[in-house]
Amino acid sequence: MKAISPLVLILLVTSCGVGSGDSDDASRYDDHLESALTAGGGVGAGCAAGCIWSGFAVAVGAQDATHSCGGTGCACVVLGDARTLCALDGGPAVAEAAGDGPGSDGGSGGRRGRDGQGGLDTGGDPASVVLASHKSGGITLWDQTFGRRDRADPRSNIQDAAAGRAALRSCYASAPCGSVRLDGRLLAGMRDLIDDYGMSYFVTAIAGAAHSYGSLHYQGRAVDIDEVDGVLIRGDSRQSRALMAACRSLGAVEVYGPSNDPWGHRDHVHCAW
Repeated sequence: MKAISPLVLILLVTSCGVGSGDSDDASRYDDHLESALTAGGGVGAGCAAGCIWSGFAVAVGAQDATHSCGGTGCACVVLGDARTLCALDGGPAVAEAAGDGPGSDGGSGGRRGRDGQGGLDTGGDPASVVLASHKSGGITLWDQTFGRRDRADPRSNIQDAAAGRAALRSCYASAPCGSVRLDGRLLAGMRDLIDDYGMSYFVTAIAGAAHSYGSLHYQGRAVDIDEVDGVLIRGDSRQSRALMAACRSLGAVEVYGPSNDPWGHRDHVHCAW
């Protein structure tokens, strides 16, 4: 039998080491990474320095498509900030039209003020406020569970909560199946991150996905966030620390992120109430 080189063995072990749950964010980033094209490369216009052509920004509704990038609608946005539109030839300054795009509230870069919803009627229910913010582009609730379409994704969880229904849990790996009513403290915390702290964020998991045994996710008490104000969490940063501090101030009983758990939470922040 032909011997396998040590390098191949290392590659095999590394590729098989990506599991599910809190550490299984690789597929999330495969979908989330913004597609960058070189200036004028098939687009017909140059995206300025400090900016990229992003199909992701259009896919999540942060921007309207202004060009076609290899057959996919895209827009020129600031690198790392899908909600900030760039001028095609004027550097990373926000274009005048950006204030009219989804997620804008008249020049705050997509962040929401204390009123939270720009006058939307949410009935005061925290789940409805969170859902309204998603619909208006203030935050993003992922519509999948790390590649699965099991209706245990964050968007479905919040839709169910807003309708007075129990939220589904996932049913794979260590996930326990079934459903759970989202805790009111969790929903209030998610709402207050928007209303009181003006944060825009991307939710990757609430009751769904596979987590460690006994996780508060399964009790409807935890949320995972991997992007804050348009900046992906990839290790310790000002944005991740600000989110963690906000969760603590809002009464979260578990707060993990890159600064206090770099092995398990390098690429997201976990807040539980």
